Amino acid sequence: MAKIISAEYDAENRVLRLPEPLEGVRDHERLTVAINPGPGEARGWMALRACLPREAAEELSRILAEAAAPDAAR
Repeated sequence: MAKIISAEYDAENRVLRLPEPLEGVRDHERLTVAINPGPGEARGWMALRACLPREAAEELSRILAEAAAPDAAR
């Protein structure tokens, strides 16, 4: 099971504060966590790019670069 959720880090208590309990996860169950910047810190499509498989991210990057290029460069 993979989920993407937002959490607040409490450095003093060394815990991640979740907006709600994790459904399907037992109390004190060990999990693997990947840390990414929050929405306010991510810029543009880069937040989405990190969620895609490498090939899909590269294709999306190419498409966006082409769309942003001036017509003369196409």
